[in-house]
Amino acid sequence: MGSQLIILMAVLLLASPETSVSQTATNKFAKFKYQLSREAMVDFSGFVGAEGEEREKLNAIRAEFRELYDASVYSDPARSWYQDAFLSGFIFAFDRAFYDYKTGKYKIDELLDDAEKEFGKYDHVVVWVSYPRLRIDERDQFGLHYDMPGGIAGWQEIIDKAHARDVKVFIAYNPWDKESEVPEDSHPQKLARLARAIGADGIFLDTMASTDPSFTNTIGELNPDIVYGTEGMPSRIPSWGTFIGGWHSLAVSHEPSYYDERTPPPTTFYKARWLEPRYSLSGVNRDAEYLAPLIKYCFFHGYGYLVWENIFGWWNPMNFQDRALMKKCVFLLRQYKKAFHDMDWQPFIRTGVEGVYVNQWQDGQKTVYTIFNDTSRPVDNVLFTVEEDDSKAFYDVWNARTVSPVQHNGSMGIVCKVDAHCVGCVVAQPNDLSPPQFYTEPDDLHESFYRRPPSTDDLKTHTTSRPYTKLGQGSVPGMVRIPGGIFTMHVCHNVHRFLEGGCYGDMSTRLSKSHPSRTFYLQPYYIDKTEVTNEMYKEFLERSKYVPEDTTNFLKHWTKPADSEGKPWRWNYPEDKADHPVVWVDHADASAYADWAGKRLPFEEEWQYAAQGPQLYDWPWGNEFDPAKCNTNSSDTTPVDQFPDGASPFGCLDMSGNIWEWTYRIWDDGHCRFALLRGGSYFRIEGSHWFPASGAQPCQVHEKMLLMYPGLDRCANIGFRCVMDAKKQRAE
Repeated sequence: MGSQLIILMAVLLLASPETSVSQTATNKFAKFKYQLSREAMVDFSGFVGAEGEEREKLNAIRAEFRELYDASVYSDPARSWYQDAFLSGFIFAFDRAFYDYKTGKYKIDELLDDAEKEFGKYDHVVVWVSYPRLRIDERDQFGLHYDMPGGIAGWQEIIDKAHARDVKVFIAYNPWDKESEVPEDSHPQKLARLARAIGADGIFLDTMASTDPSFTNTIGELNPDIVYGTEGMPSRIPSWGTFIGGWHSLAVSHEPSYYDERTPPPTTFYKARWLEPRYSLSGVNRDAEYLAPLIKYCFFHGYGYLVWENIFGWWNPMNFQDRALMKKCVFLLRQYKKAFHDMDWQPFIRTGVEGVYVNQWQDGQKTVYTIFNDTSRPVDNVLFTVEEDDSKAFYDVWNARTVSPVQHNGSMGIVCKVDAHCVGCVVAQPNDLSPPQFYTEPDDLHESFYRRPPSTDDLKTHTTSRPYTKLGQGSVPGMVRIPGGIFTMHVCHNVHRFLEGGCYGDMSTRLSKSHPSRTFYLQPYYIDKTEVTNEMYKEFLERSKYVPEDTTNFLKHWTKPADSEGKPWRWNYPEDKADHPVVWVDHADASAYADWAGKRLPFEEEWQYAAQGPQLYDWPWGNEFDPAKCNTNSSDTTPVDQFPDGASPFGCLDMSGNIWEWTYRIWDDGHCRFALLRGGSYFRIEGSHWFPASGAQPCQVHEKMLLMYPGLDRCANIGFRCVMDAKKQRAE
């Protein structure tokens, strides 16, 4: 054993140092090529400061990998705009900043005005319509798009106004909504028709990083100039011949401090930035309250951002310091956009300060250097060197000043001040070119609208187009008396592991599910034994002459005789559905009936107590689900008295299944309005955890129903029942 050890040591001592170094370099390049072929992100840390043969080897590898995709799309004049899109916006259709439910008007101009002031003008926007409202009823994602205010004409108005301001518009596609896909009318076919009809510029592919070519080919037949944005970053390089842009979702700190173990180091970045810098990338983090680390990271690597403040109903505003930083970065990205598409740009050139990184980009006679100080101290000394050239002028465009190079080890040293954990930018250009534009800090950024407001209780009252005669008040036929008392309400927001958009209670994150138990002292009250039926609602219409201000989808399932438009009391419910619950009514339609009847919609606690009883049952009939005691997993409503064995302890019917029921409150945080639904419905859909609760629901479950306008808020499986204070009945 001793002799073998001596021989091994001798071999190691005699081994050529050059051979050992060469082998290490070979392994380093092999590992790097493996990352490029398999992974979305690449680690460039082994090549920081690479020069000479090593840099040439990197450039050769880049040329080799560029043979793997068809780059002709990047030269297409109809789609080249996408390369210069450095700022995009996520528009949540249910945000009041986008659509004013009071006036019934889109506010796209006001929204784009605000974006230009606060962020520096959007290049394109994604208008998000579906999730989390998708499949609260049978309408698929395409049905929701067509049912937007104004329908196709409304969409065209949005897009025409955006185009007038040189802003492109994307619609969003949810591939997990598979229930609606049939071979004879596939999702790509539906997307193609929708995009064509409204004039969309792009399609955002939710949860996707790739797809079969037949998908895009089908869409492209009707929309040859359409572009795609993916939520995921394609790791398959051939995809870049089709998907020429998308999101880079980054996890950065929720705290104002810079460091976070989930923040990628500057030396790790999406490989498309190196191989195909024309790929349009947008950095995004929906959760972060402090976006400065993300903004700096993206700027250093020469790409832009997605502004996303309304995350499916949870308002996460960007603070004014981050807005100012973003505006500055976007200004510089746009001024030197050609440089940031430089096919031969060089990442991580040699620097003179450890922990400070520099990327080099070329735009004709201009050279742009982006700088990242990844240390905890500011630097203000020679960061990198260039060849001596008296014909060049240097500008620190980040700090808005000229730079005078200094002699440094036989070269010209570039001195630049960069704060700790911050970025910088230096531009070199011929002396005879006009100086660059320096960014001017705005003086009017403020918090105001951009603070997260608390949810408030907006007790909405309905409005009608004309007065109507009320029913005599005080009658209780068809109602059951609830004795009242102390009730502790435990609430669960649907049954899924995801809740995005918050609700009430804890609103600190988009995933907040905190609904603390609340104790109420309930006064005695009456509640309808059944849901309000078609026959009951018909009587209301005939006697009150009620007409909603917006009749879109109002009583959609009823027939309309000739010349009865605008006169719903002349409409007729389906002959076999007199005793079925009325549906296709929004919160205002339900409130109008309740007001006419001398009643109101139930508070959540009133509804839940009537369903659970003092026994606090999980289901109205007990603690075990029994499909024989409710209407669920069917294709339509049933008569309101069909399941007497499913009655609650107080005798209320259909408090689980059949239809969702409106409750009294409308919540409004200044950005989104929502009501809370109870009971579940007959409609059931499975296949994705992104869908809302469906089918019959336990007594303690509620579903957040985002509100936009009546055409979307009226659904085939949402109706109501009413309550009345017992003391009011006695008084009358």
